[in-house]
Parts: sequence; structure tokens; C-alpha cells
Amino acid sequence: MDMELAVRASKAFPLQADQRPLYPAVGHRQLLERLRQSLLGGHHLNCLTGPPGSGKTALLQALHTDLGASAVLVLAPVPGALLQHLTKTLGLDVRGDTTTTVRRRLAMTLTATGRHRRPLTLLIDDADRLQAADLDVLFHFFNPGCAHILLAGRPVLASFFTHAQPRSTLPRAEHIHRLEPLAPADTAGYIRHRLTQACLPAHLFDGEANAAVHAYTAGLPRSINRLCAIALMDAGRRGDERVTAAQVRAVVLRAPAGTYIEPLQPLPPAIARLRALKDAERLGDAPDQVTG
Repeated sequence: MDMELAVRASKAFPLQADQRPLYPAVGHRQLLERLRQSLLGGHHLNCLTGPPGSGKTALLQALHTDLGASAVLVLAPVPGALLQHLTKTLGLDVRGDTTTTVRRRLAMTLTATGRHRRPLTLLIDDADRLQAADLDVLFHFFNPGCAHILLAGRPVLASFFTHAQPRSTLPRAEHIHRLEPLAPADTAGYIRHRLTQACLPAHLFDGEANAAVHAYTAGLPRSINRLCAIALMDAGRRGDERVTAAQVRAVVLRAPAGTYIEPLQPLPPAIARLRALKDAERLGDAPDQVTG
């Protein structure tokens, strides 16, 4: 390996927002089909929840592609500005219009299009960041008769629409879908897939390295990208042939606290040995305790 690998590592495992298609993990494919069936089945409100970095945005993008022209995808909505975002997405030029005028034009557009097409499907990411005014706009204009809505966000989102609150105007979600992290086998497949997409050898990470990556990231794609990118950059600088579990652990050890998790399951042998050595070093550097 050479320095070129350090450059290509960020292409295989981007540290910023990931625009590549959804990795076809078994659980993700099954969830994608359930979402599609629920929306096409006429359910007004669905929620998709998952921790940050679990792949919700990629799943919404795949669903948007699958549903075609009848779906509208809203990514990274600005809290308090959903009305403007929706009108722009629907092709309305409302620059300079007052809020009242914008609402009236949106209502007229939805009324006119509703006579000639099936209900619109709205896919909204980061919905847990929406404000009360945003939700008022959403459920006022996009009622069960004219729209099917999928809101995606962190797990707290489900609590907004699961239990009806007194005097609340929020509808109850008909289905709450949870996006689970990748399983160990899917994590290994994800890493190989990413490497192949970047025209790199599929087995740069050995079996124990794949297991270590999964253990320290809990199968969250964003964390996998970060850990694998740094490990690959290190390997490129050193001229190593492969990434090992010990090298993955070395990245974790120097990362800020809380970046990765301490795995609940037993670590791969190489990682366990390295951690034992590091713990012994810390004990050796600690000052002697005075007892008595």
C-alpha cells in the first residue's frame, strides 16, 4: 500500500453526509419493503426511528427512488421553515410572498393537483427537529385525503405520535418502524462493499478487524465509516498490506472519549490482548497507593 490509499480511504468511507445508495443489508431491504407497502396501502402517518448514523437518510433516498414521481423528499429541514421548504420542493416560487399568501398558494396548488393525481407521499428526514408551527403546516395541508406521510428521526420522534395528549392536534402514527443497526455479518459485507465501490481490494480488513469494527460501532454505518476511514489512512501511511483488529483498536484508543462504544460482547482475541497490554501500561504508570 502507499499514500494513495490514505486519499482513497475517505472515498470508500466518507466522513461527511453519505450520498451513496443504500447498502442492501437483509434487515434494511425488509424494512424498505414494509415502508413501501405501508405508504402504498393508504396509511396517513408512518414514523421511522433510529439512532443518528443508522442510515435513515439513505433509506429515505432509496424509498424516494422506488416510489417515483408521487413522492417528495425533504432532507435536513430548517426548524420553523417547513412551509417554505415544502413550497420550494413542490416547485412554487414564493420569494417575497407573505406567510398568508404562501399558505394560500400552497392550498390552491394541492387542491388543483389533487383532482388529477393520487395522494402525494411526503418523506421528511430529521423530523424530530421540527417545531410546533412546522407540524401545524404539515397536518393542516397534508391531511389523510391528500397525502401519505413518513417522518424519520431519532427514537424520541415515536413518543410524539404514539400516545395521544390532551388537547393535542397531532395524529397518532399508524405504524412505527425502527431501523436497526447492521448485524455482524452485514457489517463485514458493508465494509467489503464500500471497498469494492472505491476500487480497493475487498479484503483489506481481515476477519478479526471486521469483528472489531462491529464491536466498537454497534453496526452504525456512520461510525463504521469513521473508524474504517481512519484505520485505512493509518495503514496507507505505514505501508501495511491489511488492516488488523489491533490497528482498529489503536484508532479507538486515541479517539476522544465517547466516539466509540465499549462492546458488551467478548472482544476478538487480538483486541483483547492489546487492551490488556494498554491496561497494564496504565497501571504501571499510576503512582503507588499508600495504605494503612
